[in-house]
Amino acid sequence: MIFDAIRYYRDTGIQYRTEGHKHCSIGWVHIPCPFCRGNPGWHLGFHLTDSFYSCWRCGGHSIKKVVKALSGCSWRETTKIISRYRSAYKIPANDKTSGLRKRIKELILPPGTGSLNKAHKSYLKSRGFDPDKLEKDWGLLGTNHTGPYKFRIIAPIYQYGKLVSYQGRDYTEKSKLKYKACKKELEVIDHKHCLYGLDNVPGSKVVLNEGITDTWRLGFGSVNSFGIKYRREQAKKLRRFDEVFIFYDPDPQAIEQAEKIAAYLAMYKKDVHIIELKNKNIDPGELPQQYADDLMKELVQED
Repeated sequence: MIFDAIRYYRDTGIQYRTEGHKHCSIGWVHIPCPFCRGNPGWHLGFHLTDSFYSCWRCGGHSIKKVVKALSGCSWRETTKIISRYRSAYKIPANDKTSGLRKRIKELILPPGTGSLNKAHKSYLKSRGFDPDKLEKDWGLLGTNHTGPYKFRIIAPIYQYGKLVSYQGRDYTEKSKLKYKACKKELEVIDHKHCLYGLDNVPGSKVVLNEGITDTWRLGFGSVNSFGIKYRREQAKKLRRFDEVFIFYDPDPQAIEQAEKIAAYLAMYKKDVHIIELKNKNIDPGELPQQYADDLMKELVQED
């Protein structure tokens, strides 16, 4: 028996989405997250097959906790509501997103992908980056004006020497979707299970940030988790390092997730530090380049 979230939403007038938004995936139903501070978005997803909640920003929550937050009822009344919406319904097997599935052996980059052109480089320069250095260090590529990834800078994602996925950054600032990752069914490894920049960490210390532009700014020795949501698959990869610095954007939700990662790594006797800048309104990707370079020397330079 599973919780029939869609029936519950319909009966109570809660708006939901199953498609048509960047956070929507097959087999999930999304609502604004009642636990997220700031913009709740459509972050809170319910997995229709496996019957669990997971927020794109703040992580997993029990069904009981979610229903109580949505209904405003007591714990006792919440239990009764959940009982009323138990169902034997299962989504069709061909729509399942859980369990094993055949993985792609070789990644194919988007149509129209090639070297960075003048427009790509102009955008990077406007952000205070050196495009030639990024092209050399990170293998950045760009798309042309056609195809589903048009007008994007493509960041190839490598894990242990193998190209496994990619993420595209819109450089026109006109797309509703600034970042667009490879479709899951075309990835060699789910990019949310990877750490971008992992292959370029030279020593036993690492700086964890949340986005590809943060990693470009900080350079070798930094990795990112494609968002702030805590994922065990990514945290496990951090266990190879002796010392981890978590440098997320300066908002309460990000700090909360950073503390979850720190608690996990502390169980493995790792030294973990959460970095907070005095200027609370600046994220790692917006740091002046010289400041970022000096900071990285201070944090990850081996004794």
